[in-house]
Amino acid sequence: MRWARAVVAVVALGVAASGPCDADDAVSPAPQPKPWVRVIANPFPDDGGSVAKYLERYRMLVEMGATFRIDGRCRSACTLVLIWADRVCVTERAALGFHQVSVWDKYRQPVKSESDRLMSLYPAPVREYISARGGLPPPGGTMWVSGSALRGLVKPCE
Repeated sequence: MRWARAVVAVVALGVAASGPCDADDAVSPAPQPKPWVRVIANPFPDDGGSVAKYLERYRMLVEMGATFRIDGRCRSACTLVLIWADRVCVTERAALGFHQVSVWDKYRQPVKSESDRLMSLYPAPVREYISARGGLPPPGGTMWVSGSALRGLVKPCE
């Protein structure tokens, strides 16, 4: 399974002293520090890859106790962190970009079942938002969500 061009990457792993998305307190001592991951625009394009590979990468971070702070554009594979919605927050600069999975059949048609699987992984509010706007766009397109619409779907960072 190939995931279309992801232009965002996990760029920092630190320790947050308090609750989810409190990355500003990364240097404060805490009885039980939790790792945090800040996700921002990647200056080096990422051509994406296997959904399973990205899921495993994020799952491993979650098992370490990571929370995710999305600060900037998060497109394609980056949006998979929403699976752990209780561990994700978005800043005012955040924008999420959604599209269908880039898996093609022998007739060069997108394999809809893979995009359906992806949609099933997102939290209900995200699925409902995307569905109400016609569903995931084809791999060449992107549905961007930002501002108050995004903060209505994903917890804002404190």
